[in-house]
Amino acid sequence: MEIDVKPDSDTDTVNLISNGVLPVVIFTTANFDASTADVTSMQFIGAMAVQHALEDVDGDLDLVLHFRIQDTNLEQENKDALLEDMADGTLDDNPQDIQATLTGETTDGILFEGTDTIDAFFVGKALQDALSTI
Repeated sequence: MEIDVKPDSDTDTVNLISNGVLPVVIFTTANFDASTADVTSMQFIGAMAVQHALEDVDGDLDLVLHFRIQDTNLEQENKDALLEDMADGTLDDNPQDIQATLTGETTDGILFEGTDTIDAFFVGKALQDALSTI
């Protein structure tokens, strides 16, 4: 199954102190019909969708989901990535690449998952606070 985080953007960069929502598209492909996805079964990095709609994103009917950034586990995932980055004794100023997985099942009970990479980051005091807790 194919997904895309922030489909209207060239980058999947996420500011973790944002109180916004994160759009995720499940594409209809030759092997998967997005309209058969059971929205109530889906989780994206620990969060449930707060909004969803079937929309034409790429020429057919795709499922667009929205997740509250603060409802996800992205903050912890980012802290884990910062720890890994610091393992060599240095911390660069690049956003942390996080593999973000969406899981769920179809209305027929078939399990599925899709993954996209998110560039997550903290800024300013939020970064200092995150670093002080790891």
